[in-house]
Amino acid sequence: IIQEYTRSHGNVRYIQLEQNTGPAKARNTWAQRATYELLAFIDSDAYADIDWLSNIDLAFQDESLVACGWTIRNADTSFFSNINHILEFSGFDHRSIKKVKTIPSVNLIYRRNIFDELGWFDENLRIGEDSDLNFRLWKLWYNLYFYPDIIVSHDTQDSFIHSIKKQYNFWCDSFKYRRKNPESNYQFVYNK
Repeated sequence: IIQEYTRSHGNVRYIQLEQNTGPAKARNTWAQRATYELLAFIDSDAYADIDWLSNIDLAFQDESLVACGWTIRNADTSFFSNINHILEFSGFDHRSIKKVKTIPSVNLIYRRNIFDELGWFDENLRIGEDSDLNFRLWKLWYNLYFYPDIIVSHDTQDSFIHSIKKQYNFWCDSFKYRRKNPESNYQFVYNK
């Protein structure tokens, strides 16, 4: 389906890595091939709202804006899916434009020149690569903004075992992030 879609839409490219090496490598591979001023990151288990791109374009009419993201909705309303969604994305449910210190890359947009200046996602971090990039942005005195109209729906897994595994991986990998960024005191955000 994807290959057929890319053949019929000249502005869409499909990049498949030979093996799963984590989100940082996948995002950096895509960014390396991107030719636009804005880099809009969305996870493979997320679905963009119909106005996603136009709302991104509208937000970035402000020339001083260097990075922003999201409202994230849970695509599944089952019990464990709701629990997983709360564990992953609590604290990111603002109702207005607001300056924040981090936004998960499930719905994160950067200006290309700033992304290049920051040195891209750290491929040594399998989890927390987005928090690390956002922390480097913050250390350089750039601002990151939450925009409530830039919306994606996230297909959070509905399984107790998945919840336990996800929280365990988050806990283990958060040590790598904290070792790299000991001066960071903001919420570490888990992404797949």
